[in-house]
Amino acid sequence: MPLLPELAAADLYRPCDPAQFDFDSTAELADLTVFVGQPRAREAIDFGIGIKKTGYNLYALGPAGTGKRTLVHRLFEEQATHDPVPADWCYVNNFEQPHCPHALELPAGRGIDFQRTMKGLVEAVASALPVAFESEEYQTRAQVIVEEFKERQAHAFEAMQKRAEERQIALLRTPAGLAFAPVRNGEVMSIEEVQKLSDDDRAKIQKEVDALQEEMARLVRQFPAWQREMQEKMTRLNREMASFAVSGLISDMREKFADVPGVVAYLDTVQADVIENARDFLPPPSASADGEPGHRSPDDRPSLRRYYVNLLVDHSGSTVAPVVTEDNPTFQNLVGRVEYVQQMGALVTDFSLIKAGSVIS
Repeated sequence: MPLLPELAAADLYRPCDPAQFDFDSTAELADLTVFVGQPRAREAIDFGIGIKKTGYNLYALGPAGTGKRTLVHRLFEEQATHDPVPADWCYVNNFEQPHCPHALELPAGRGIDFQRTMKGLVEAVASALPVAFESEEYQTRAQVIVEEFKERQAHAFEAMQKRAEERQIALLRTPAGLAFAPVRNGEVMSIEEVQKLSDDDRAKIQKEVDALQEEMARLVRQFPAWQREMQEKMTRLNREMASFAVSGLISDMREKFADVPGVVAYLDTVQADVIENARDFLPPPSASADGEPGHRSPDDRPSLRRYYVNLLVDHSGSTVAPVVTEDNPTFQNLVGRVEYVQQMGALVTDFSLIKAGSVIS
């Protein structure tokens, strides 16, 4: 086997003339825009990126420090400049089935605007509804409904009392309730006076009292129906006032997002739910007029969380398709998770506690 030739000292050193450079330090140079070397690796990555079907993955294997991550990331970024910015995604409440929230797709960058506008809408509604329900018009109309119910009861009792007087019977209000008693010469008869009457007279009086008590029972049974009728009128009045207060606010927002059908449909359900649950926006009865305990901000009212927007994917700051890097690809970090909060010793959750993972970022 021939021996390798002996190398001279000059063969071990390649001189470099600094005069050929027009810079003093490499800090003055721009970064390389191309990756030096690895032509086969680059060709394989380009091929993989070009596959537009699901179910394919790229796997880079090699010694540490050879630039695998840098090369892959740079090639993906180059491809991303040719792809459009994807849509924003958010979760909103499903008022009919809260356990099945709606996912809304919005044009890139519109999600954050929708979230902020919706929060502003809730705050505006929380200010408008108390004003509407404290107005003189509402108070007057509500008082009319209540007085109508009271007057109806009073007329019914007056009619019953008149029929009793025609039969020489008095209608009395006692601590135990209403009672009937015989009358003589305009005065209620005592028990002793009744006992002195003949059996026929006592039987006649008892027959009249029994008939009047039966009429009274029929009358009293009508009171719940009258009460329900009054409540229905109050409910219609509340809906009318709430609709008048919030319709303009929601219409403005509906026009702003008229190009997003999903948002328009959601706002329709919001308007219906606000009108149906207007009392949730009002301060509690114990609130003082100077804005003490009851005048809290919407953020302090858990019942109003159902109107907020959970923005999962926000591309408001993107100009090209994003390249997402996940250094800790656990299941939750990839697909997202549902968080819980403790209430009354139990763990509960809702649509606002859904968190996105890297896969949908």
